[in-house]
Amino acid sequence: MIDYEQMKIAKFNYWTLSLNQDQRYLGRTLLIANKKGDRSLADAEDHEILEMRDVFVRVENALRNLFQPDRFNYAQLGNEWQQLHIHIIPRYNSSIKFDDIEFLDKNQGKNYAPYEKFPVSENTMYKIRDAIKAELDKDSTKQ
Repeated sequence: MIDYEQMKIAKFNYWTLSLNQDQRYLGRTLLIANKKGDRSLADAEDHEILEMRDVFVRVENALRNLFQPDRFNYAQLGNEWQQLHIHIIPRYNSSIKFDDIEFLDKNQGKNYAPYEKFPVSENTMYKIRDAIKAELDKDSTKQ
């Protein structure tokens, strides 16, 4: 199993962006608070919230450039892992190909969950991670 450190895309002052291990929704990422502890989003400090919004904008732009999702879902659950984290879930109206794999949003127009697990190879995971990382790096040079 690949861990979140291996799938790290970018580290910011207050958050770390990592590729989610389940790529049912191509480009699904996790924004993980750098501050440890069992906290909810309501516990986040103002500077964390401001940076989170900036990261959301950058991630959405990167994913739109790469994969053209039609919309985004966000989820902050904390049921299985209490470290504050937010799922960024791109949603697609039609299938998309990446690394010769067809990704299909079978819940299109509905809640993203529940969904069938969609394992992809470790190599494909690294390619997705690296593509997002490169796109974010391009965005940061424009600022």
